[in-house]
Amino acid sequence: MGISKTKKTKATIAKKKVIIRKRNKYGIWQYGGRKQAQKRFGTSGATHEAEHVVGYKVLAPDLTRGESGEARVLEQFAPAYQEAYALHRNHIGTGNKSTADGSGFNAAGYRAAQRAALEENSVSNAVQLNQLGYGFDKDFHKNQTGLITADKSYVVMIENMDRITYGKADGSTASVSVDAIDRAEMYLARKAARTGKWPTADEIKQAKQKFGIKC
Repeated sequence: MGISKTKKTKATIAKKKVIIRKRNKYGIWQYGGRKQAQKRFGTSGATHEAEHVVGYKVLAPDLTRGESGEARVLEQFAPAYQEAYALHRNHIGTGNKSTADGSGFNAAGYRAAQRAALEENSVSNAVQLNQLGYGFDKDFHKNQTGLITADKSYVVMIENMDRITYGKADGSTASVSVDAIDRAEMYLARKAARTGKWPTADEIKQAKQKFGIKC
């Protein structure tokens, strides 16, 4: 899902109020701020889980999770939101599922595709792949309270994302920036996955306006 950049190559990014809990260095849109996110959205480990929209194994395939300072930094500062528990458990990116889901990916293929998107400097494409996996779960199209809460958490995450940093095989890191067009595309990707329908022209226009993109 892409938004044309021909009319506005340098989109004006609307200023967003950054929600940071005092004395906490992580935002509620980052994995490290998941406990604060639970308090903000009224969730718990029984109802929701923190969803890495770009998984740890994508960000740091050469670092054992939690084993080093570098590994912890990459994970804790990675974007995440509160997704409904059962749906997160069933997602192709959770665990090491060898059987492909409705999107055509198994866990390894999904992670490889996300990694390729990052290396091509497209955070939007990586996150759209994440939401695509949910879009093929029929329960994702229901308007349950838990999913509505997840929607709100997801929007806060994309409003505050400005970059994603990932590890490289040589031990260095690289960062991919996120602009207003990326945010609009990620916003629309959630809507499409939730409804099972391609966004209408009006929805695309509204998304552009929301993120300060001139139509």
